[in-house]
Amino acid sequence: MFLHLILLKNGGQMIYCGPMGHNSCRVIEYFESISGVPKIRDNYNPATWVLEVTSASVEAKVGVDFGQIYSTSTLYESNKQLVSTLSKPPADSKDWYFQTRFPRNGWGQFEACFWKQHLFYWRSPSYNLMHSLHMLFASLIFGLLF
Repeated sequence: MFLHLILLKNGGQMIYCGPMGHNSCRVIEYFESISGVPKIRDNYNPATWVLEVTSASVEAKVGVDFGQIYSTSTLYESNKQLVSTLSKPPADSKDWYFQTRFPRNGWGQFEACFWKQHLFYWRSPSYNLMHSLHMLFASLIFGLLF
């Protein structure tokens, strides 16, 4: 269901960043191209397989550093080039300008937040009833004790 995947190993080092492909075929191709990584079995969950083959124990057993492999891959270079391309605004673009700091004034913000809370609480009346009964019961207990 995902189009792209960012996979990190322990310590936060990136070991894959790229497209998933149909039925995770691009991720599977990437990791199967690394020598020593076991091939995926038929009808096996690709997400489980990727987590298994990129674990620290498999990395030590195979004797590779997935972070180092990714940082020297063509996928890494294409991602870096894409980031540099997308981080520059088009030549004919103008800087953004906003007249005020907030899109609504104070009263408009209050109304929006109040309406959101109203919808949140009255979406489940049974929750509100139990919450009210709990507060009533707790009030009676504390009133009797103190």
